[in-house]
Amino acid sequence: MFSLVDIRSQPDKTFTAKLTWWQTNPWCVNRDVPIVGQWNEWGGIAFEVPRMCGLAYLAELNRTGSGWVGKASSMSGYGLYVDLKAD
Repeated sequence: MFSLVDIRSQPDKTFTAKLTWWQTNPWCVNRDVPIVGQWNEWGGIAFEVPRMCGLAYLAELNRTGSGWVGKASSMSGYGLYVDLKAD
């Protein structure tokens, strides 16, 4: 699970936000971490989930009629992929 709060669009096609990213191990949670993400040309977003407990992710989400959908892929070489859905 993840949450983005205090999302603020920037003039250079980036956004800032505070990210909370939960993992199975409660010691491996990122809470209210400031991030800078990118808007893509289709109105989607991409951002990096900082490394915690040996794992970091690149998340990409696109807006659909039912909210946001996308995926996160591990940047740690483990080949992990997570499907994402948000309101």
